[in-house]
Amino acid sequence: MTQEVFSLSANILSHMTIPEKEEPERRVLIVDDEASVLRLIERILRPVGFEPETFGSPAEALLAFEADRYVLALLDIESPGGMDGIALAEELRARAPGLPIVMMSGNEERLAQARQAGFEDVLPKPFSPAQLVALLCSRAAVKKAAKSVLVIEDDFTLSTLLSEFLQAEGYVVSCTADGGEGLSSAMENSPALAIVDIMLPGRHGFEVCRCLRRGLSGVKILVISGKIPRTDLAKAVEYGADKFLMKPFSQTDFLVEVRALIG
Repeated sequence: MTQEVFSLSANILSHMTIPEKEEPERRVLIVDDEASVLRLIERILRPVGFEPETFGSPAEALLAFEADRYVLALLDIESPGGMDGIALAEELRARAPGLPIVMMSGNEERLAQARQAGFEDVLPKPFSPAQLVALLCSRAAVKKAAKSVLVIEDDFTLSTLLSEFLQAEGYVVSCTADGGEGLSSAMENSPALAIVDIMLPGRHGFEVCRCLRRGLSGVKILVISGKIPRTDLAKAVEYGADKFLMKPFSQTDFLVEVRALIG
């Protein structure tokens, strides 16, 4: 298995910001017999706050396994030797009944066998980093303190949608449709993340970014836009943005970027 397993990895990883380490409850047990796959999964999960522990075989994983150590197990079904991923999953389920287990494979028949064995969470290969992160975040019982996000977006429909996405993930969200008002709100409330559209009434998004970076050195800034060329959008970094995202974008890709910035 090569890097095509992760069809979006180069794009996402190139823009990821690595946050501080989070609490150890985010530790994930990962088993795959291909070292290149394990390395890629580690590169995807670490920037979004997970702590991967990787093993090349079920036997190695069982030797290290402790029931309260992991928030989730990610297991490849195919494995050389006497025990495959399904047998490993059954053993882990017996030792830790509440542990979420995700099975992955490029073989649909093997995924069907995993479902028949009672493991409904399956991840077909190839999969993208966004798919991997979204599935693991939805299955892992991750505890995190609520963090504040300010959305500065003059499209009411999009602003509402982004707010709903963020609130569903446990973030505290406030919204404004004006660049000047958004800047004032940020200076007063010091959000963990500011999501800034470029084409704004009041003050241009680039100017908002520059003022935020000068006045709030700790705030993370995610710029979004679809009305200017991508080359111009990339200039947002020069004005202080940490990341940029082209419209239209999916809920999954949006939340991957948010988690990469503030956890």
